[in-house]
Amino acid sequence: MVNKLLKWLMCEKDASPDDIYEMKSVIELMCSDVMEEYVEACFEAGYKASSLKTMEYTLSEFLLAMESLAAQHGLDTGDLLQVSDRLKKTCFQRGPAARKQAKESFTKEAQMQKLGITEQPCPKDILKIFKKTYKLASALQKKMEGLDGIEAILALTPEQHNQIQACIAVLISTAFGGARVTMVKQLALSWLTVRAIGASCEYYLDPSVDADLLKKQQWSELAKRHIHHKVGALIKAYIEPFKELFEDNFDLLHNAETDKQLVLSNFDRQWRVFFKTKNKKFVRAIARIHEGMENGTMDKDGAIVALAEALHDVPQVDENFMHEALKYITVEKLKMFKDINQIYWRHLIAWMNYELWYTQAEKDFCGMDNPFKGKSWKAFVLQASADANNSPGIWEDRYAPEGTSRCTREQELARQQDDLSASDEDEDEDEARPGVGSSAAHAREAELQEAQEEEDREVEEEEEEEEEEDDDDDDEDQSYDGYNRKKGKKRARHNDRN
Repeated sequence: MVNKLLKWLMCEKDASPDDIYEMKSVIELMCSDVMEEYVEACFEAGYKASSLKTMEYTLSEFLLAMESLAAQHGLDTGDLLQVSDRLKKTCFQRGPAARKQAKESFTKEAQMQKLGITEQPCPKDILKIFKKTYKLASALQKKMEGLDGIEAILALTPEQHNQIQACIAVLISTAFGGARVTMVKQLALSWLTVRAIGASCEYYLDPSVDADLLKKQQWSELAKRHIHHKVGALIKAYIEPFKELFEDNFDLLHNAETDKQLVLSNFDRQWRVFFKTKNKKFVRAIARIHEGMENGTMDKDGAIVALAEALHDVPQVDENFMHEALKYITVEKLKMFKDINQIYWRHLIAWMNYELWYTQAEKDFCGMDNPFKGKSWKAFVLQASADANNSPGIWEDRYAPEGTSRCTREQELARQQDDLSASDEDEDEDEARPGVGSSAAHAREAELQEAQEEEDREVEEEEEEEEEEDDDDDDEDQSYDGYNRKKGKKRARHNDRN
């Protein structure tokens, strides 16, 4: 986002490359009027409220950091603080519109369109992704089996490390409600707990160990998840060679002639599983180690120090990590989707979790017992939101798919059956009442009513026909008794005809 701003400054404000690389010039360029113009240009370009909100927040933080750095170098910070505050304020004001827009963007139809599928997904599709992802990771991890620390790590190329890390990230995210990258990238061995159950083991992941590093800076007790034992074993097996490299070579690394701190006092807490395996410095370092060991210019101790240095320098994964991992797995390798990103994945997992609860399936899409089976709607929302590191209200409002029912399918069918039974009982009661409820009685009553109406019409017609005969009998017609006598005569004549 900062790069886009800098490019815009060069295109629209005639900033030169030298201006962009000169902090004083950049500070002068990023005044209040210019930043307002840039935000307006993004709005005119069709940026959605959610994108503008993210952009303004990012730029606000960038300007705040620039102000601090400029102050350290004794430079005039200009309007940086005021502009940063204004951007953050407008960012928060966009919240309601951004949430509404986001909800409209993640309907079931919108998700299917993004994924490039024509039929609604189901939990079995996610289970298929889960199983095939594990298979990919397991094949890579087997290349490391039976080797010591450095040999196991070097058994995979940087690209293969990238692939197995992508697999592990997707497996974890699937179990944790489509977990945010801010959670996944902090994965450490200290999160993993192993419990021996007879001859087998159970594995649990507890991100609350590093809750202060997560987006919400907290983690629910409900989301200390029991994960599939194969996934737990895979994570442990992948991390162990790195642990062996640092812990088994403590003295060597401690005494190494380097200004870098290669010793980790608490590997389980300090070492993060995911790092930028494609980082150019890391790739070149691995290539030098391989070359040195092959041509005899580097012994094993030298290789251990060189690898520890390379791992020390390699950056942690960034915010695009989950997007790239999901795309690699679901689009490139499995070809199940045409496109994907982390936020769509998060909404998709929320939708599929709802389907697990609604159908009350026996198993979830991670090969485990369905954690939502037997839960009420409220308990389901509590668990699903905890897994996704959301509040129940936020999860229900933003992530639950449209058209959700507060009843499981089984409960809905039971209610329908109760309604039908109640309707049948009402009909039985009607039939039990005298003159009511019998179809034959209703038909006879209708027939008699129709006959009576027909008779009345015929009488009226006869009265109209005989009006001329009665014109001369005014005295009789004007009296009440005369009227009754005349009506009686007409009724009698009608009866005689019938």
